[in-house]
Amino acid sequence: MTESVTMTFPPNNGTNGSYLTTDGNGNLVWTDPAQQDDFVMDAGGAATQLAVFEGSNTITGTALYYDSANSFLGIGVPNPTQALDVSGNINVSGNATFTDVIVEDLTGSGVISAPTGSFTNLFATSSLNVGDDFNAGQININDGNGNNLIIQAPTGMGGDVTFTMPANNGSNGQVLTTDGNGSLSWTTVQAGAGTVDTDGSGAVNKVALWSNASTLTSSANLFYNTSANMLGVNNPSPSFTLDVNGGARLGNNGTSGSLTFYSEQGGSDFEITLSPSNQMTANLNFTLPNSYGNEGEVLRTNGSGEMYWDGGSVYGISNLGPLAADQNNLVVDLTTTIIRINATSNINLSGIDATDAVDGQKLIIISVGTNRVRIQNENVSSLAANRFISGGNIDLFTNGLATFIYDATTQRWRLVSTN
Repeated sequence: MTESVTMTFPPNNGTNGSYLTTDGNGNLVWTDPAQQDDFVMDAGGAATQLAVFEGSNTITGTALYYDSANSFLGIGVPNPTQALDVSGNINVSGNATFTDVIVEDLTGSGVISAPTGSFTNLFATSSLNVGDDFNAGQININDGNGNNLIIQAPTGMGGDVTFTMPANNGSNGQVLTTDGNGSLSWTTVQAGAGTVDTDGSGAVNKVALWSNASTLTSSANLFYNTSANMLGVNNPSPSFTLDVNGGARLGNNGTSGSLTFYSEQGGSDFEITLSPSNQMTANLNFTLPNSYGNEGEVLRTNGSGEMYWDGGSVYGISNLGPLAADQNNLVVDLTTTIIRINATSNINLSGIDATDAVDGQKLIIISVGTNRVRIQNENVSSLAANRFISGGNIDLFTNGLATFIYDATTQRWRLVSTN
C-alpha cells in the first residue's frame, strides 16, 4: 500500500450468492449476479482462436484463427497462410474486391472483383466479369496436366458482344451458327452447302478445284503465282499474267472469239483486235514465217496457210462472178490489185467501195467473161467517193482491162490506162 484505504461496508448481510462490488471510492455494496451485465465469463478456448459470445456474459473459442505476427485470418484454418484463408465456401451477397483470389469454391450473387484468380469451383448467380477498362479479360481452363485452354476477348471491339449458347449438346457433326444477333444454335450442314472435304492431293501454288459437290482438291494443270498474280496453264512456273503451255481457243459455238492488244500511248491509248471473218466456210490454220523478213517484203500465203515473206511484184487477184446485174458501190478485196470480173450478161459498173482505199492505191479491172463490162464515168448510182473519173464510159469485153488509182483528194478512182 502506498496510502491509507478506507472501505465502507454495506449496512446489511445481503442475499445468498451476492458479492461485494465497489464504486471506486471505497463504498462497497452487495450485488446480485443476476443483475450484473458488465462482466464476461470464459467458457474455454485455445491459442490463436478468436473468441465469440455464447451468451451475454460468456465467451468461447471458435473456428476463427488469427496469426497476429502476419495479420492472417483463418476461417476453419488453424494456421492461415493468406490474409484471408478460408476452408469452405464463400457466399457474397454484396460487392467484394480482391487483389488476388485462390479458392476451391466461390459462390457470389453480387460483384466480386480481383485482378487475378484461381478457382476450383466458381459459381456466379448473376454475371461474371473478367477484366476491366484497362486490362483485357482472360479465362484459363487447365486440363489437369499443366495445359490451358485460354479464352480471351479480341482486340478492336467496338462495343459489347453477347453470345447465348444453345440449350442442349446438339447432335454429332453439327456446327454452331449465329443468327447475327448473338444467339447460337446447333445446325446440321448438308453436303454441298458448306462442307469441304480436302482429299490431301493439293500442292503449293496449285489452283483449288471442286472434284465433286463437297470435295476440294487441286488441279494438276493450273498454277497460280500469288506474289506476281500470274496464272500458268500446264505451266508450273508462269512468267506472264497468262502463261499457257499448249494451244488456246477463243470463243465457242454462238460467240466469235477475238484477241485484243492494248497499246499504252502515255495519253490516249488504243487497241488492236484480231477477229475471224464471219464468212468462213471451213477451219483455217496459218503458220507464220520463221524470220522478220526484209524491208519492203509483203506477207503472202501458199494457199494452204503457210505464210512467207515475198519481195516480188506479184499482184494479188480477186475473182468476182458470175455477175448478171449492174454493180453499184461494188465491194472488192482491196488487199489485192487485180479484179477479175466474169459477167454472164452485159452489166454496168458505176463504182467500187473505197472505204479501205488509200491514196494512190492501184486497181486493175479485167473482164474475163464473154459479155461487156461498162465502167461508167461519174455515175450517180454509186456514192461520190466510190465513182470513176475516166472522161467517158469504158467498155471492157473479153480480156479487156483498165487501170485506176485512187485519188484521196478528189475521192475518185482515176483512169490511168486501158486497152
